[in-house]
Amino acid sequence: MHSLIRFAHKILENQYIYDAYQTFVGGTKYREKIILDAINEFNPKTILDLGCGPGGTLKILPDAIYYLGIDISANYLKLAEKKLKNGKLIFGDVTLSRNYSNLGKIDLILAMGLFHHLNDEQLTKVILNIKDLLDNGARLFSTDPTITEHTDRFAKWFANNDRGEYVRSPKALEKFFLKLNMEVKSIVKSEQFRIPLDSIELKI
Repeated sequence: MHSLIRFAHKILENQYIYDAYQTFVGGTKYREKIILDAINEFNPKTILDLGCGPGGTLKILPDAIYYLGIDISANYLKLAEKKLKNGKLIFGDVTLSRNYSNLGKIDLILAMGLFHHLNDEQLTKVILNIKDLLDNGARLFSTDPTITEHTDRFAKWFANNDRGEYVRSPKALEKFFLKLNMEVKSIVKSEQFRIPLDSIELKI
């Protein structure tokens, strides 16, 4: 990776700079829209947010929904706690099964831009961790950058230089769920951001 890209990634580790960048490129607006669409579609009473970060989801979540967020960053969770009204936050790794114990009934699991930060082993662990929740009626909604045969070279550049090192094609991502006999629905979207970038929205 070019040193300039590594430098940009380092700068984006600052949450305030990252938030400003996401707002500028349209990522914040896109995220808010698809989360609200998922809430309207699934009408959840309880949401589990994997890799919840500083609690961006909480800013648009109806107060009546009970929110559970898991993240490995204590600093992010401190920021999320300021927005939390109804629920709890869990400090821990989303790949570890112990962080999923005693969660109660979950209606909707969100993974917003998480999967492309996980290698194959980590992603498999996350899916196995949530399988019981899905078997008990929970639904999963995720979104990540993707590359398809139709992705243009500018969008490929942005995807390949994302902070997440594991941007997958739709088929490559779907196979993790299909091998566990999960029915997957996915859609690839373009022109959702102010930069060229394709995204895959996945539903279980």
